[in-house]
Amino acid sequence: MQPAQGQAPLAGEPITDGAKPSRWNDPLKFAPVMYSLGTIVFLWYVYVFEHAMPLLSDLDEDVKDDIKTNLIVFHVILVMLLICYARSCLVHPGAVPDNDQWAYYPQGQMDQNPRLHEMKRNNTRRHCKWCGKYKPDRCHHCRPCGRCILKMDHHCPWIYNCVGFWNYKFFFLLLMFAATECNFLVYTMMDSVSLAISDNYDLLPMFLLLFGETLASLLALVLSGFWLFHIFLMVQGMTTIEFIEKAVPRDNGQSGIKKYDRYDRGLCENISVALGSNPLFWFLPIGGPDGDGTQFRPKEDGDPFMTKAAAFPESTYTL
Repeated sequence: MQPAQGQAPLAGEPITDGAKPSRWNDPLKFAPVMYSLGTIVFLWYVYVFEHAMPLLSDLDEDVKDDIKTNLIVFHVILVMLLICYARSCLVHPGAVPDNDQWAYYPQGQMDQNPRLHEMKRNNTRRHCKWCGKYKPDRCHHCRPCGRCILKMDHHCPWIYNCVGFWNYKFFFLLLMFAATECNFLVYTMMDSVSLAISDNYDLLPMFLLLFGETLASLLALVLSGFWLFHIFLMVQGMTTIEFIEKAVPRDNGQSGIKKYDRYDRGLCENISVALGSNPLFWFLPIGGPDGDGTQFRPKEDGDPFMTKAAAFPESTYTL
């Protein structure tokens, strides 16, 4: 029996989160997604119709062969980018399961969860006051999404979704393919931009080529930096939240750099935890990580992946 609205939960009764807010109820928040898709369409048009097509009319067969090869490479990367973008947007990052194992009992607490490593300062389990559930390790509540997200990395408005346990791989590959595509576009379109300036092209084609090259250069710089940052996080076994909250030095008068390596299990295992255990699928938008996203072994334990039946030693780790 659930307590009435506004009434305190009864002893032994779990707090439940009630109805989940739907992200589809606020279409204005899709504006960044529409902007991103519009940018992709614009750069595709400039590359194909303002750069490649005019060069295909060149009498030099070697030039034609190079342009055809570039078009094939460009479109292969573009298809992979779009698949990763769609999966980043549509794949749920992971929520705390709706079962008694994670239900939060504020009175007459019933401890049915496997022992976790991340605890409060008073050595009690972390729980979410909005969702009414215990939090697994590395789980955080996302206010825009209105729920707790498993192994939450961050909330990304450009995909209108959280980046978490189940879709982190697709987000990482999205950054990789987007950075690669923009850099490829910049370097292969330089000749067309030079010709447009030296041969006094018409105003519109010249503007489109110059603007497309400038936009692609800026995106290549930003996306490459962001992708390199996530490579650093992945090989260190960290999420963005863990990096900000635990690895970035605070202005507390202490010198030196803080190091957070609780889930650092070495290069190969860190990559496997993020991208899956099969290296053949690491750079393909299929598959995903092992486990269920609710349990993780820290650095000192022997097995990189958790199972629901795994037993934990007592922990003194606090948040």
